[in-house]
Amino acid sequence: MMRKRLFYDRVSFTADTDDITIIQPRYIHEIHVSLQCLQNGATAPTLADILSVINKVQVKLTGKIVTELSGQDILAYNAIAQNRSVKYLVPAADNELGLVEGLAIPLALAAGAHVLSIRFLHTSVATIDTEKLSFSTLESDKALARTHVEMPSFTFTPPSTGAFNTALDATFDGLVTGFLIYSTTIPTTSADTATVRKLRIKVGGDIIYEDNWNNLAAQTHYPEDSTLRAICDNYVYLDFSDDPIAKGARVEIEIYSDDTNTVKIIPVIRV
Repeated sequence: MMRKRLFYDRVSFTADTDDITIIQPRYIHEIHVSLQCLQNGATAPTLADILSVINKVQVKLTGKIVTELSGQDILAYNAIAQNRSVKYLVPAADNELGLVEGLAIPLALAAGAHVLSIRFLHTSVATIDTEKLSFSTLESDKALARTHVEMPSFTFTPPSTGAFNTALDATFDGLVTGFLIYSTTIPTTSADTATVRKLRIKVGGDIIYEDNWNNLAAQTHYPEDSTLRAICDNYVYLDFSDDPIAKGARVEIEIYSDDTNTVKIIPVIRV
């Protein structure tokens, strides 16, 4: 039987929260998050502005951060990796309501395996005030998976352009089933520039994956909604779920860049 537990019900969210401990009597499938706010002044916020209020969500197991995602990261993962709908309302006048609902963080955590806690980090946005946060857990009486999901976040600033640079060199304690990649700059009608112009993945020193941004974007499922696309277009998702990268393998990601803006790399790991 699937169950829901509500922890925050439109709680004022104008500063970072403390660590919120979640007791685990059952298997926790996902954490669901929503945000409400009011427009502050005559300038309307964008959906990106509303999501930016959630600077980071940190999921901790026995005090260790295992998942760290921004509001925009969560939306992008839901939309392009999970093909899930996200509900939103963007205000257009002072004191009108704005909201985003349906943000789901994967977990798949068995009962009693760890001390689970979550923390929300806040960012002030000039066009928004009266922020309110809700979150709940989706649970099951029985375990639906043998491994839980971790999504750590790595940021990289290219030291140069026009050449491959190592953005990530790491090993992971589980199977890597995918990568969510964020590129600050992407091609537009006015400039064919991409922070992630090309991407290369090595496993154990061997190149297993190499392509340019155009083809990576072509294989990513994007929502048709133009407001969601304004956020999701800066992400690609590389799906390795059918043939994951082995636990403990050395993974190197190299980025060839047109500029020196920020790149974010978020592996999806089954531990």
